[in-house]
Amino acid sequence: MVPPEGTLAWGFGDDADAVAQRIMTEQQRAGFNSPAGMMVVGAPLGTVRHNDAEWTKLQLPDGREIGIASTDSKKIGPIGRDYLLAEAKMGRVFTDKDTINFDGVGVAYLNDFDQFIPDTPPWQRKQRDWAIALSALCAGFGVYIVMRALGWIINGFTGRPMNEEPKPRIVKP
Repeated sequence: MVPPEGTLAWGFGDDADAVAQRIMTEQQRAGFNSPAGMMVVGAPLGTVRHNDAEWTKLQLPDGREIGIASTDSKKIGPIGRDYLLAEAKMGRVFTDKDTINFDGVGVAYLNDFDQFIPDTPPWQRKQRDWAIALSALCAGFGVYIVMRALGWIINGFTGRPMNEEPKPRIVKP
């Protein structure tokens, strides 16, 4: 699985605690090919306006989207990391009823449905392979052109010459 471009990751090195180790192990099992000691935090989706403030949306590795009440790009990674670690320590996922705050920056679900983990995380969805369909379409066009050309050639041999006048038809009353 290849995360989208701009995905944030956090390196722990050798000083990762048990919670961080568990998250990294779960991510490895889920198919994230991150280096050892690295935890995938999420992918920033841009800024949005919510309750007259600018929020940064962050898509977590499991597909949920959280809003971080900051547009400072240096705060997004650490807050996302703290969010994942706090969930793992609690042993449950946060809901929209929880008040979440890290380093004075609020974190919330900007949409009620963002708190639910999708069946298939968007990073693990496979792209459709259109090669077979396009090959069949090209083959169909090729067969059509060959058949039209063959018909044109056969019609040229069996048809009347171009300079010959058509024979008049006699109709009996």
